[in-house]
Amino acid sequence: MLSQSQFCQVVVSLILLAFISKTLSYDRSGLGITDLLSENIPTSTVNLDYHDNDISYLPTGVFTSNHSNLLTMQFNANNISDIADFCFVEVEQVTNIYLGWNRLEVIRLNMFAGLFELKSLFLHNNPLVYSIEAGSFDHMLHLKSLRLTVSQST
Repeated sequence: MLSQSQFCQVVVSLILLAFISKTLSYDRSGLGITDLLSENIPTSTVNLDYHDNDISYLPTGVFTSNHSNLLTMQFNANNISDIADFCFVEVEQVTNIYLGWNRLEVIRLNMFAGLFELKSLFLHNNPLVYSIEAGSFDHMLHLKSLRLTVSQST
């Protein structure tokens, strides 16, 4: 049987574990979110999940150097039609970005600037019918997986 002190230590440990787990994975999927600037993303977040919302634009200033733990970003199944140049420049440690099932038509040279550690970029099922600017992926020296399957625009 646990002493009262041991019991308290176990309870505190479980509370801390629950808190850490919650902030390591920040799940905001399917909530109808439209504006990332109004979100307060915890700085301890490792896995960021905003899939299945109604976000149309990823602006600069959302991801800052305070998000130094961030490794994975999920934005699948939104309505993203544009990403600000240098949007990700403060989170160069990110290794995976999921942007499938959105409305991106153009990939500009500086859209993914700063993502030096990126290993996987998923852009499948976007109507990338207009252009992918030459050199857009050149700085991604660790890129192992780039998915560009194109959907038909309607």
